[in-house]
Amino acid sequence: MRAVAVKVLLATILVVIAWSAVAVYRERAALNEPVDVSQAHFTGSQACVDCHADRHESWYATFHRTMTQEATPDSVQGRFDGQPLDYWGLRMRPVSEDGRYYFEYSEIDTGEVVDRREIVRTVGSHRYQQYMTYVPETGNYVRLHYLWHNGDQRWVHMNAAFLGPDEQDYSAQVSVWNQNCIFCHNTGPEPRMTNYDDLVRRARRARRSISAPSRCSNRAWRSWAFPAKPVMDPAASMSNAPARSSPVPRCASMADATRRS
Repeated sequence: MRAVAVKVLLATILVVIAWSAVAVYRERAALNEPVDVSQAHFTGSQACVDCHADRHESWYATFHRTMTQEATPDSVQGRFDGQPLDYWGLRMRPVSEDGRYYFEYSEIDTGEVVDRREIVRTVGSHRYQQYMTYVPETGNYVRLHYLWHNGDQRWVHMNAAFLGPDEQDYSAQVSVWNQNCIFCHNTGPEPRMTNYDDLVRRARRARRSISAPSRCSNRAWRSWAFPAKPVMDPAASMSNAPARSSPVPRCASMADATRRS
């Protein structure tokens, strides 16, 4: 009887070992299967914390966690108190209404409101914080004209934060988050721009044909970010020139922006 029990035990052990070996083989085979990265999904930090509590705690304490956030009363650091900020003949007031945030643009002389953009995302939380609006017609998030400087506790126009020629215009530093900031400050970037494929083609042509300039003209940048419609174009208001109607600027510097594609 004892011999039978030993045989049954050994058989059970062999079955378990065999089953485990098959499971390991299948798992390794699955890991070696080609993966379509475009179909992969990220689960977020809450899926990691149970097994990797120490790593999660270390990451949570860094400014990486708060680099890109939805604009909420908990994340917005700037003072949206309606105080006017005048620069290059235009006035911008950062205002808040019902827990939402806006940059409101107007003419200094007449007080006429010429544009109003809702802030939907923030970038940065340590030295300074930048603000983005969303343009559904193009699928773009656009970095706007002012940032909040945490050290000085004041608003700073982007032209003073990112140095350029003295003659750079009001919107010289307006840029598209989807093809710029997203690649460094996010995990698994997915630009999802409606005109992204066209931009990649233009960028590749630019690489082959000419040496790309460092920056597009302001009107080209803005018309790429914002669809053509009768709203304020800061550059046009300075130069009396109409904004371009094309949603994509013909600018070779897109090669720099799409270098990771």
